[in-house]
Amino acid sequence: IDNEELDNNEITANRNKITTILPYLSQYADDYNDWVNIGGHIKKAGGNLKLFDEFSKLSKNKYDKNAVNQKYNLLPTDEGKGIGSLVFLARNAFIEELEDNIYNIFDEDELKELFKQDYFKNFIKIVF
Repeated sequence: IDNEELDNNEITANRNKITTILPYLSQYADDYNDWVNIGGHIKKAGGNLKLFDEFSKLSKNKYDKNAVNQKYNLLPTDEGKGIGSLVFLARNAFIEELEDNIYNIFDEDELKELFKQDYFKNFIKIVF
């Protein structure tokens, strides 16, 4: 499906999902090939230049607004790209981060409180 084949409801829903999962895609923002690949997924899923720019800002030291603007129209939107792949990548990154850090960061009471928060509930609904 090309971006043009998505209806407005799908585009809106996908953009909301992308906004929610974006922080979990940060590991892909520094490597050029990963950056272009994730950008293609964002664009194919109905994402726009603003979302690609937000993703690009996740790079620790390579963010360049001009490069983002120049690259957006050239992003690949080939077969296999889209919201499903973005969710899969975010889900895996989330699980890795959770496994690595959950008990180092939170105590049991903090975890219980975290699971009650709306942001976390929305993220879980999207990726699981």
